[in-house]
Amino acid sequence: MNLPSWVLPFKEPHTAIKCITGIYYKYAVTYRYEPTRKRTIPKSGVLLGKITEQDGFVLSPKHTVQV
Repeated sequence: MNLPSWVLPFKEPHTAIKCITGIYYKYAVTYRYEPTRKRTIPKSGVLLGKITEQDGFVLSPKHTVQV
C-alpha cells in the first residue's frame, strides 16, 4: 500500500498504518514465528491513534491512563 507523504513521518518500527474508509489509523504490531510457513507473521495489536492531515497523530483515548 502506498501511503501519502504526510503519513510517512508517523511510520515507526513495530507499528502498522491502515487506511479504513479513507482515514489512516496506527496500530501496534507484534510478530510471531509460524513453523508451518517458516516465517514470521505480523499480528495487529491495540489501536494507538488516528492520523489526519491537519492534526497529525491524534492519540486514541481508549488506552490512555486517566489521572
